Amino acid sequence: TLEQCHKWLDEDTQWAKNRVAKCLSVPVTVSQFEALTSFEYNTGLFCSSQLRTYVNENKCYLAANEFNNSPQIDKKTGQVKLQNGKVVMKFTTAGGIVLNGLVRRRTEERRMFEKDC
Repeated sequence: TLEQCHKWLDEDTQWAKNRVAKCLSVPVTVSQFEALTSFEYNTGLFCSSQLRTYVNENKCYLAANEFNNSPQIDKKTGQVKLQNGKVVMKFTTAGGIVLNGLVRRRTEERRMFEKDC
């Protein structure tokens, strides 16, 4: 049932909610918390990210930008990564390939977060 699905989703995401709450030092809105939880659930990187830093510094629009408009940097060269001539954004790749589903997910998380900036 839909009710059971919501229960399972809540149980499945509890670890991500706990980590986000642990790594926040400022209050955020419900929508922002949900966006951050989705990000953590899907990447496991919130607590070690620049996104967290910006959130905790109350830099709302800079934080929102981190969801889908911050380029990946090649660790070897220090240069911005490109794929097919386009800049590769952080948190949008799997196995080194940009996935449209991850691009859409980061865009939706940003929308959820940024609407309360």
